[in-house]
Amino acid sequence: KVPIPFLGAAQIKHHRSAGQNEGAATVRDFSGAILGHPFNAGLIVTNTNFSPDAEWFAREHAKLIRLRGFEDIRRWIYGRFGEDAEWREIPASIELCPGVVIPIR
Repeated sequence: KVPIPFLGAAQIKHHRSAGQNEGAATVRDFSGAILGHPFNAGLIVTNTNFSPDAEWFAREHAKLIRLRGFEDIRRWIYGRFGEDAEWREIPASIELCPGVVIPIR
């Protein structure tokens, strides 16, 4: 039991060629697949990288989807979970209402 239930979905993509990036279609398809389900967030992980279009789509349209690529996997393998890159989507603070700001990190 947890005080706040959280349900996440993940999709893992593997490529033989390091030059083959994941495109926006992957992010769009995954976003559409989890949209009708009670997921709080989604994660797409690839052993390569994401195209600029994929990153843009995730940032602008698929707010609950996070993208993680090769450098993230490398960091995880070496156990470096506390680095700033892991917090890149987390804002430094949240403004609840005018004048009420709560620092996050």
